[in-house]
Amino acid sequence: STSNTPKPNDIMKATVPVSRSTPRRAATMTMAFMMSFGFGVLLVLVLDRMDNAVRSADEAEELSGLPMLAVIPVHRGDTANTPKELADNPRSPLADAIRSLRVTLDLGEGEGKARVIMVTSSMPKEGKTFASLCLATMLSRVEARVLLIDGDLHRPKLHAAFGVTGETGLAQVLAGQASIEDVLIRNAADGLDFMPAGLLSKVADLVNEPQVEALLHSLAQYYDRIVVDLPPVLAVADPRIFSRFADRVLYLIKWNSTPRDAVRNGLKLLGDANVTVHGVVLSQVDQKKYSRYAYGDYGNYYGRYKEYYQS
Repeated sequence: STSNTPKPNDIMKATVPVSRSTPRRAATMTMAFMMSFGFGVLLVLVLDRMDNAVRSADEAEELSGLPMLAVIPVHRGDTANTPKELADNPRSPLADAIRSLRVTLDLGEGEGKARVIMVTSSMPKEGKTFASLCLATMLSRVEARVLLIDGDLHRPKLHAAFGVTGETGLAQVLAGQASIEDVLIRNAADGLDFMPAGLLSKVADLVNEPQVEALLHSLAQYYDRIVVDLPPVLAVADPRIFSRFADRVLYLIKWNSTPRDAVRNGLKLLGDANVTVHGVVLSQVDQKKYSRYAYGDYGNYYGRYKEYYQS
């Protein structure tokens, strides 16, 4: 019918819009922000889960429940030159770190000084051999008689630092094939004696408690300090046997590399063997990068006191 037909007066002019009706900018921006924020949080959690290396002294202490004894900077030179470097640069960051480690040896519970010091870690290539060499070298400058023992019968390395073959050593002594005097290298470095690990085809069953105890007892009658470089705890059982007869056990953690689970498991194995660990050492630290991660701990301030060190 004609009643539904619009009349001319009922038609209005269309107005020009001054703003968009859709999409709503505020709602869209809010949603985008929330989605971006949620994705960012999820990404951080995933990356943290995938990369669980220890990056600061505070992390190492919290993880292990042990005090941080030293932060050893990464060393890019020849290990064989380390004793000379420590002598020539007594105020270098490396020398200061090892000196700090030396000072901690006689601190803590118990009476008397720590005569037998053993160094171990969770896994290979964490810097324990280098740290053992540095510590023994530093001790030899203040003690009359210091002995360094390569206790890694499976993958010995210390003999190379002294330029010797290391074919006879600890392994032969434990096997009853040589005496202590037969394998000792006197004055391998200034004021430092050395016992190589020795090379034997079968070493799996050489390490047992009575022989290790007797050996260390004999050596302790003569030496003021004995530093033993042990194999990694998670690799073989030897550290759990040797460490029972140590006055101090130092546990190395390689900065920005060692997984947290490896540290937990290694310390648990030592604890189950009734071994008391004196403290942890953060090794192979890149000092420039370290300050980016070590929020709040003393490593964050390297740049402020670098004038105390000489190049």
